Amino acid sequence: MISAFDVYLVMQLDTVVFVSRITSVFSLVILVLLTIATHGIGATHGIGRTTKEKTKPGWRVLLFVFCLSFPIGVLLPSSQTAAAMLILPKIASNENMAALSKEASELFNIAKDALKGISKDDKQKE
Repeated sequence: MISAFDVYLVMQLDTVVFVSRITSVFSLVILVLLTIATHGIGATHGIGRTTKEKTKPGWRVLLFVFCLSFPIGVLLPSSQTAAAMLILPKIASNENMAALSKEASELFNIAKDALKGISKDDKQKE
């Protein structure tokens, strides 16, 4: 059975993907700027060694954040795709479709009888 929480999680996938992509872009930009600052500019002015040692923990954290958020942003499906994969098969099971087809055939018969009644009324008026 589908719980309300399952539906909520599926509907929030677009938000998770968006936040993950933004996080991966920002962490990559900061990683590039940090690398340029420690290896490019710092190396030419003689302050590169101390800057590298101070920024090593931050660089590792940013690399971890990027390596975690990038695959999430790329590999997670959209909410429509996830709904098609998870929720739709549970709704469109054989038992539900059999019940639906039974109800649909009953509605079809009711509509057919109503149309026959209307056509009889039209023939009687003529």
